[in-house]
Amino acid sequence: MAVHEWTVAGGLIETDAGVLLVRNVRRGGSEDWSTPGGVIDADDVDLLAGLTREVEEETGLRVREWTGPLYEVRAFAPDMGWRMRCEVHRAVAFDGELRVEGSTTHAVIDDDGKPQRIPAEIRAAARKLADGAPESS
Repeated sequence: MAVHEWTVAGGLIETDAGVLLVRNVRRGGSEDWSTPGGVIDADDVDLLAGLTREVEEETGLRVREWTGPLYEVRAFAPDMGWRMRCEVHRAVAFDGELRVEGSTTHAVIDDDGKPQRIPAEIRAAARKLADGAPESS
């Protein structure tokens, strides 16, 4: 069986209101939440160009500067015929209007139209990772 390989990137976008997440509706209707991002296309100049494109498509925000990678994940599923590499980067500078669409991906916002907060301990862990500090156990 041929192995399909692809690269995926995610963007950590944090404001005083919290960390931005998107809702992903998968085939079959299951849902999960993640940082914005997606598959890097062959047409993308590089990984960060693809990540910038994906974040803008999903949220309306245009990232002008990234730092990282914060971490990388590699997964190999030979019985399913795929191999994937994912890098997560932190947005240092961004602008634009946060947009919510009726597609399969939505920016997570609260009732006031602000990015939804996640628990303080998760935000603190994300900040530590973004600043290069190892997470304590």
